[in-house]
Amino acid sequence: MNNVISYLDRFEEQDRARFSPYKVENTGRTINDIFMHINNICHAGHGPQYSSGGRGKIVAQPISDFHRLLDDLKSHPRLTWHTAHDQIKSQELHGNIVGHLRHDVDVDIRAALEIARVEAEFGIPATFYILHTAPYYGSFSGGVFRRNEAMIHVYREIQNLGHEIALHTDPLNLYINYDIDGAQAIREELKWLRDNGIEIRGTVAHNSSSEYGVENFAIFKGRQLRFGEPGGPEGYVFQNKKIPLQVLDEEELGLEYEGNDLFTMNRGLVEYACLMNTDHWFLQTNRRNELDDKMESNALVFNDWIDQDRLVEHIFALERDYFLCLSIHPVYFGLRHREDSGPTISCNSLRRKKTAVAGWPRFASNEVTGLSAPSSKVGHPEYCALYQADENGFLNLPAPAEGRGQAELRILMLGGANMSGRTLGIGSHVHRRLERALAEETGKSVEVYQAAYPGMGVARLHDWYRQLSQLISPQYVVLGIGSDEILLSDSRFWKNLDGWHPDYPPGSYLRGGNVIERSPLAQIYRRNPLPLETPISMCLPNSGLDPASFNMGLATVSSSLRTFIDMILSENAIPILLVQECGESAGLWEEGVATSERIQGHLNFRSYLAALLGETSCPIADPYPRLIDLGEHYPVHWRSLREWNSRAHRIAAESVGNAILDVMK
Repeated sequence: MNNVISYLDRFEEQDRARFSPYKVENTGRTINDIFMHINNICHAGHGPQYSSGGRGKIVAQPISDFHRLLDDLKSHPRLTWHTAHDQIKSQELHGNIVGHLRHDVDVDIRAALEIARVEAEFGIPATFYILHTAPYYGSFSGGVFRRNEAMIHVYREIQNLGHEIALHTDPLNLYINYDIDGAQAIREELKWLRDNGIEIRGTVAHNSSSEYGVENFAIFKGRQLRFGEPGGPEGYVFQNKKIPLQVLDEEELGLEYEGNDLFTMNRGLVEYACLMNTDHWFLQTNRRNELDDKMESNALVFNDWIDQDRLVEHIFALERDYFLCLSIHPVYFGLRHREDSGPTISCNSLRRKKTAVAGWPRFASNEVTGLSAPSSKVGHPEYCALYQADENGFLNLPAPAEGRGQAELRILMLGGANMSGRTLGIGSHVHRRLERALAEETGKSVEVYQAAYPGMGVARLHDWYRQLSQLISPQYVVLGIGSDEILLSDSRFWKNLDGWHPDYPPGSYLRGGNVIERSPLAQIYRRNPLPLETPISMCLPNSGLDPASFNMGLATVSSSLRTFIDMILSENAIPILLVQECGESAGLWEEGVATSERIQGHLNFRSYLAALLGETSCPIADPYPRLIDLGEHYPVHWRSLREWNSRAHRIAAESVGNAILDVMK
């Protein structure tokens, strides 16, 4: 909100004199003590627990996601990386994409250090804007700024890794909130940093005009008040206070640039992407100081935001030369599993638990758990996910204040490994993407509830449906099905799967059109499963079984599926099938497998799926044609696990969303 009352052509000396001088003391705190303080703040603000922050909490991404971003971009043939200083002051395009990684270190200096190390591994120089009012830098007490001078060693370490350190300026904060001379603070902190070996040549303004009425860079002579609004006034009135502007001379201070100069250059077009939220990038293009929304209304079928994978695809699709700036607040890549921990690199040591609710496994209710791949050669796993299961043991946000099942549009999703999203933070899961997209598209309140776990198939998902349909009262039920459905829904094979547990009996399931309630027969199957010598998949020409066993399995799946669909319809909900697996279990998504084999496997499965349904009519959301096509250029599975990555979850969400909107029409 803009609280500017008026501008002041002249700022009188008596008004300037009412601000206290900027005084500094050293806190004497150790780096470890400061890091622990920052870890605590960032874990509370952006950790996986929803006990603080509730449903609206922004849960950070793991540092492995940042590593993956750089790894995905390293093969770009025309992309080069530079510091902000070099990009703004000296670089020319010459047919290339001249990139810059900008880090506004507002709070998470610990994550900033990890990011700096990752960038050094890739040989990428970046710019880190150190905020002189941040909690790691110091704090005010009794009108005196108490500086954490031990942190100079951290700033120097980042600089010694080949990066640029610049100042994140926040003078208006001091004027407005502390009645302290903010311009003097900028002078003093520049001097202290330089006296201690930090080579500062530039700044960038902290916060924005929505916070202070004008931009922080208006403290410098000749700078704009706001983007697109020329400077000139020596002061302004904000919240009934007279605040000076146009005070500092950048040349006198040895400053060569302000980070936002990038948007006023006339040497070429600028592509700018800012990480605003978890996997949520705001993308803009600059044409001679005119910021235009880069996103077309139909660029994403259901979303007005770009995730990391789409950002990578966008950068590779740029056909001409550009200046590129990726603006990243390190806190958004600083996911922690404990309040006394730095950013989590790997969570393989975290205990993963299952609960025996109704006989089938779930995640441990209200507990933080996680999963990560083995670490790569440079010490970062392919994926690292931390999440807190909800009150029912599934990976959803906590119940809204009004309770579950109160939204205008209610959807229940039931599925197995790919749908579960156990390798991703909850915000990237197919159901959360679908929920956001449908809310945007329909203008309605939307609740999408997901119940998914590896090894669960149609026959057993019925057990969860009976419980959760009473809780959610869904209008749509999305049922995951895959080419491995015989393995998942025929109890003859179940001991081979993750889902049977010796400490508790099985839950109920569908067989032959009937509901089996923890039967003795099931116990026999548990002890004597059919052996699995080859994968069982409807993508394979021979299915992996002898014809008699395969046909029996098809009949079992068909009866379970039709019974399930009829049950959903009888309760006035609309069933939708989501193809959630198509050849992963048969090895069709291993590296080196020809695309033609995946295409044929998909055709085989869709033929069997039509036979399974018979005369039963049901909409089908099938993301695999797009996954197969996109998979020729970008990964859609984790290489180490062959489960959907975030790109596949996005495409699956779009597929389900299209199916639901078609039904709604």
